[in-house]
Amino acid sequence: GLRLFGQSAESGSGEARVSARLGNPALGNLPLDIAFNARYVVEALKAFDGQCAIGLTGPRSPALLTPASGGGFEMVIMPMLIGK
Repeated sequence: GLRLFGQSAESGSGEARVSARLGNPALGNLPLDIAFNARYVVEALKAFDGQCAIGLTGPRSPALLTPASGGGFEMVIMPMLIGK
């Protein structure tokens, strides 16, 4: 599955787990922590009619969103650098 976590000074924080097919041979099964501006993610997801695929290659690389059924358009979201 996929764990989503959000936090903002105005809204507080929240967490959700969603079912997802995960797998990227380049990443193996290592956990990946990556941060995106939630507004950009929501706007990108609104553009899809149905499910989408999110391609990730690393914590500092952009995410590529494509329709799960293939074809159509592609969207790119740049990650945010966060301190740990």
